[in-house]
Order: sequence, then structure tokens, then C-alpha cells
Amino acid sequence: MKLKLKNYFQIGIGVGLLIALIGGVVWVQGGYSLPEISPKRSIVEQAEDDSNMDEIPMDSSESQKEILNKDTMAAPEKKIEAVDLIKASEFFAQALRQLTSCLSVNTGNPADRVEPNFENILSIVKEDLGDPILRSEDWVVWNLRISGGEERRIRVESNYSDNTQPSRHLLYFKLDAAGNPTLMPLPPDATKDPSEAFIASLQKDGEVYEEKKGERAYFEAGQELVVIQKNGSIDDFEFANGVKTFRCEGILTSSPKCKCN
Repeated sequence: MKLKLKNYFQIGIGVGLLIALIGGVVWVQGGYSLPEISPKRSIVEQAEDDSNMDEIPMDSSESQKEILNKDTMAAPEKKIEAVDLIKASEFFAQALRQLTSCLSVNTGNPADRVEPNFENILSIVKEDLGDPILRSEDWVVWNLRISGGEERRIRVESNYSDNTQPSRHLLYFKLDAAGNPTLMPLPPDATKDPSEAFIASLQKDGEVYEEKKGERAYFEAGQELVVIQKNGSIDDFEFANGVKTFRCEGILTSSPKCKCN
């Protein structure tokens, strides 16, 4: 009896090994392969997803860096869309209503169309938040075309590290065919706290076709508004109230979007 059990046990092991062997052959012949692991995105791909970055003061939050850093001086310019201000105004009015539900900041009952500019959003939240206690301009960029098709860029950055007296610094770039900038030398005494007359003289090198500006406003209860304007109209803005943030981008484009975090 013991012998028979031993024989059965050996037979069972043999059958199991045979089945495993057959299964392995089928598995290999079936072309099974492990799923491919996607490589890490390149820096260029990440930069495209992050909508181009620009410099802001060091005391800003990471989310605010994203919105103010949208228009980097080192990234090629994207093709400029024709702006439909009527549609942008309709979307901006809708965004203001969403802002109310997201941040519990009263924007009243905005009209069906509200022109997307800094003054309008300040006036709409004024009844609830009052006037901002501080407004600042972080940077301004002028893009211009020179005769012969060459493009240049004037950029003025603001530095608020000195609380007693903020300073401004001017940079002048020549852009190649791909939109990559090369810094053009200027006299040092002309680039620190540049005069409006000197900026105007550089603008006369060509035709200014676009102005971009990064601005912010702080309110007494701690709310902060950050905007990027193009030719006087808001394209992106972020409004922070405590731990909640409402952000809209591409208001002047054909595919605007907003998000409440």
C-alpha cells in the first residue's frame, strides 16, 4: 500500500511538470511580452505641457509660479491666435461666476459679457474684498518686428527684494527663425531702472505687435490675484483665497479652461 501511494505521488509530480512545460511553450510561442515602460518626458515636452515659464518674486507659491511663469524669455514664441474678444468676454463672465462658487468670493451677478481686463476683475470683487492693499507689476515684454522679418523682444523685470525701493532691469533679445532668443548687449547704466524714453527708443527699432504683462494684487484678508495680460486683456489669471485657488488660462484663445483646486 505504501508503495502504491509513493507511485501515485511520483506520477502526479510528473504530470504537473509536463503541464507546466507545455504551458511555458505556449506562452513563449504566443509572443507574450512585458508592457513597455514609457521613457521619461524630455525637458522640452515638460515645458510645453507647463505652458512656458517666466520669472517671479521668490515669495510666491508654486501654483502662482506656474501662471506668472507662462511666458519665458528663453522659450520660442508660439503662433499667435486671432483674438475673438466677444467670446473671450463671454467666457470671462462665466469664469467669474465659477470663481464665486470656488472661493466664496462674491462677484455679484456679472453680465453675460465682461471684458477680461485687470480693472474689471478688481471692480467686481471690490464690494466683497475692498480695494487691493498692494498692486505690483512683475514683468512686461514687448515683441516687435524689424524690417527684413527679424523679430526682437524687450523685457523689463521688476525686483522687489529691496523692500524700500523696488528696481527694474531691462533685457533686449534678438530672436532666430525658431523663436530662440539671443541677448543683445546694452550699456549697463541703461538697463538698470531704464527710463521710459530709453524703452521707447528700443521700441522704435521695429513695430511692436504684442505686449505681455505679469501683474498681481494683494487684498487685506490675504487673498492674492495674479494675472497675465496680452495687449491689455487678461489671458491667464489665478485667484487664491486661503487653501483654495481658482485658475483660468487661455481666455484669449479658442480653448480656454478653468480649474478650482
